[in-house]
Amino acid sequence: MFRPGPLVLQAALLLASACGRSEPAKIADVPGISAEPKLVRSTIAFTLQEKDLIPEGIAADPKTGRLFVGSVEKRKIVALSADGKETSFVPSGAAGLGPVIGLRVDPARGWLWAVSEPTGRPKSDPGTFRGLYAFTLSDGSLAARIQLPRSFGTVHALNDLCIDADGTIYVTDSNPGSLFYAKSGEKKLSALSLDPEAKKALRFANGIACAAQRNRLYVAVATGLAVVDPKAGTLRVLATPAGFPSGGLGGCDGLYLEAPDRLVAIQNGHGAERVLRVTLNATGLAIAQIETLEVGQPLYEIPTTGALLNGALYLIANSQVGNYDDVGNLDRRGLKRPVILRLGLQ
Repeated sequence: MFRPGPLVLQAALLLASACGRSEPAKIADVPGISAEPKLVRSTIAFTLQEKDLIPEGIAADPKTGRLFVGSVEKRKIVALSADGKETSFVPSGAAGLGPVIGLRVDPARGWLWAVSEPTGRPKSDPGTFRGLYAFTLSDGSLAARIQLPRSFGTVHALNDLCIDADGTIYVTDSNPGSLFYAKSGEKKLSALSLDPEAKKALRFANGIACAAQRNRLYVAVATGLAVVDPKAGTLRVLATPAGFPSGGLGGCDGLYLEAPDRLVAIQNGHGAERVLRVTLNATGLAIAQIETLEVGQPLYEIPTTGALLNGALYLIANSQVGNYDDVGNLDRRGLKRPVILRLGLQ
């Protein structure tokens, strides 16, 4: 998540029953959290050891059931086994790894991709690499590195990523609002060519989901959720159901394709902290229904991203990215151990 202004480093900075699925509440015509009754369905899956980890990205390996959590402050990645054991996966600053933002598992290659974004780091932090790292799932060794060329300048905030069926990686840039990509085997990111209106709509681009069946990208932007055609270079903000303001989907962070016609979004902006399910219409170009899966979870403290695994969403409940000041120094007073929640989706 990346938010402009004072909270520069807010992560790449703007579950009741684990088995059953209760009837989700419909969002009212007012997008604020006060318009909804509390709905807490998640349960604690893991409690991490380091209070100052400041986790932003999380990813799941469907083959082993392991979860991987990236650290903004420690510039490292930890692994969580299905039986609850926490271990180091990538050491702090390995191969120049900067603050870890987005994470995605690439099952086809057996890699874990991580977004490394130095924007807002403390000046004492020596890591300066801006781009993507791939680590081998079997042992955490470095497999590949993709850099954002310096020719693009320094005003960037790489955020989240998704991987298409052909191995192409797409990355959001929250500042100034753009999309980058790298085809399989490439070592540098390229800017996705978009028409001028599309670039305007990408303001504060955040979470992203690749929809391979339709050759589309779904992107969380400042005003809601947008659909991008990467070949045509076009973008449109998804129309929302009658009675639901378009801005009500603004401030979403993590975004995931649960099914070809369903997205799961974690919202932490616009005064709301909640998990939403967004059902698309037959064309995939408009929203048919929006459901609240969870709202009012007392453990939430800027929930950021999640990972889909075995019919559940595992999400970072308390990223605590709001504890950074204007120049990226962390206030450690009052920090809590990070919590990973499990929210059943079935």
